[in-house]
Amino acid sequence: SRPSMSPSGSPSAGPTTRGPSAAPSTSSPSASPTCYKPTGMDLLWVLDGSSSMEAVDDFETLSRFQYMQQFVQDFAGTVPMSSSQVRQGFVEFGGLRFESNVFQGGTIIGPVLNISDPAAADLVAFQSAIGALSPIGVTTNTPAAIRYVRESMFMPSNVRSNAFRVVVLGTDGFPSWIDGVPNDTMVLEAEAEAGLLRDEDNVLFIFLRIGSDYPDDW
Repeated sequence: SRPSMSPSGSPSAGPTTRGPSAAPSTSSPSASPTCYKPTGMDLLWVLDGSSSMEAVDDFETLSRFQYMQQFVQDFAGTVPMSSSQVRQGFVEFGGLRFESNVFQGGTIIGPVLNISDPAAADLVAFQSAIGALSPIGVTTNTPAAIRYVRESMFMPSNVRSNAFRVVVLGTDGFPSWIDGVPNDTMVLEAEAEAGLLRDEDNVLFIFLRIGSDYPDDW
């Protein structure tokens, strides 16, 4: 179902009383509580560019990566992008190749568009930047990507203090450092990094599941 953002903790109505009503109070009415209302949104896409994202699922014509690109571009066209409303950035991530007990190359953090970049507030520029991406290959270092967002993108100099913050992780499976082999330690690290992002930056974290064989327990 579509995630909803509804206020929580609203006071419930008091019990209905029978009989005579209470006499009106002569004291001054208390001040109404002040509600915090975010102005605008800072949204970061964390996009899986690992080798498995190049796969074309059965009965499909585009790769998983291409479908993800298309989804992000289409979504961008549904929101009001501007410097005072919605800004959208992204980071593409992959991972290092692990063979013979040695990390033998690869790219963890690929192309980046920070939300402070002018293109993050311009629909045409943002869609063009998304369309120019291609898979960087190798493995899936999801915890490193989420950590990069927390330490290098959602910085005080980049974010707007009054903006609602959202991170969308688009991936087709578990974190791994061996191609196609899930790694339990990295799964726990990814969950921990997502928790820090929520706690430290008050971020709404969303999973965007890609592909037809996405694991049900991730």
